[in-house]
Amino acid sequence: MRIRCPNCHHGLEIVPDAPADFITCPSCGSQLDPNSGETVTYRPETRRVVGRFELLDHVGRGHFGNVWRARDTQLKRIVAVKIPRTADLSEADRQLFLREAQTAAKLRHPNIVTVHEVGYDEDAVFIVSDFIEGVPLSEQLKIRRPSFAEAAGWIAVVADALDYAHGQGIIHRDMKPGNIMLEGEDKLFVLDFGLAKTEGGDFTITTEGEILGTPAYMSPEQARGDAGTADRRSDVYSLGVVLYELLTGERPFKGGTRSLVHQVLHEEPKSPRRLETEIPRDLETICLRAMGKEPNHRYITAKEFADDLRRYLAGEPIHARPVRWPERSWRWARRNPAITAVSAVAALAVLLLTGFVGNWLFAEPAPPSGPLPRTVTLEVRKWKGKTWSKDTLPANDAQVV
Repeated sequence: MRIRCPNCHHGLEIVPDAPADFITCPSCGSQLDPNSGETVTYRPETRRVVGRFELLDHVGRGHFGNVWRARDTQLKRIVAVKIPRTADLSEADRQLFLREAQTAAKLRHPNIVTVHEVGYDEDAVFIVSDFIEGVPLSEQLKIRRPSFAEAAGWIAVVADALDYAHGQGIIHRDMKPGNIMLEGEDKLFVLDFGLAKTEGGDFTITTEGEILGTPAYMSPEQARGDAGTADRRSDVYSLGVVLYELLTGERPFKGGTRSLVHQVLHEEPKSPRRLETEIPRDLETICLRAMGKEPNHRYITAKEFADDLRRYLAGEPIHARPVRWPERSWRWARRNPAITAVSAVAALAVLLLTGFVGNWLFAEPAPPSGPLPRTVTLEVRKWKGKTWSKDTLPANDAQVV
């Protein structure tokens, strides 16, 4: 009989009539009660040690593992420990997990979570990083939406951190509120580089047509399955979506995965001011510039994004300009050539049909082909009892007979 650990979903084999009251999951250390009926009860151990780290609380999940608040028993400090969700890692999965640590370990920035080490406990591998006493922005949005100025300031800080990572040749590729931690009122941290891409590196995990990222926040090039070509402007787009959500309280696109991918590729987001009329126009312009469908319609770097946000905060003129409807129409036509072609043919057909019908309705009748009958009109007028011709009849005394 096989069941799955309700905490980490690792498959477990249960021997019938075994004399054990509890089963310990080898992946995450949870204790399971197989005799609790259809519902398997999760009973965490009061003490679980991985290497020199004592796991205290399960606090979240990344792309490849569970995150625990833990105590470093040697250095006497609190850290975060990420452990793969399954102990039976394939070699490819192990490389992915280690790659996250190797990527993040290159970064030393005050607004990026620092990775300290990679450890091994028997066959298990784990990543140790700073523990942030805060909440992800995804949870903060449920508690309180920031003011417009706060939102602009927060995103400017995150954009600075991304610009630093980009300068180190690292693209995050999964920017979303859940990967931004808020500590206190204004201290922000970027975390979870599980899908990060190293520009110019020898190692890649992307195959053609593979979609990497979170659909609601991914850039159009990622939604097309071109994640391997994603660059720093892809992170700018995703961060623009985060700003949109902070300003409006809503994501620009909603629905299931297929619907989201279609919207990201083909539909323009609603104007933020249509959802929240109090949003300043300059802030809306900055947000929509970051979310341009084509990479060359966005800010070229995250620093440019941050700089424009700070211009707004300082009351200075921003560099972004609103996109007018003729250009929006032209961009849409370029993204949808097939629909545009069909629409053009249909419009031409309507014009031709309208011209034909109008010509038929308002055309003058054709002249008769034969000779016209002669019509003779005799005009007789009298004046003082005499008959006069038309030319000599006095006008004032004329009377038509």
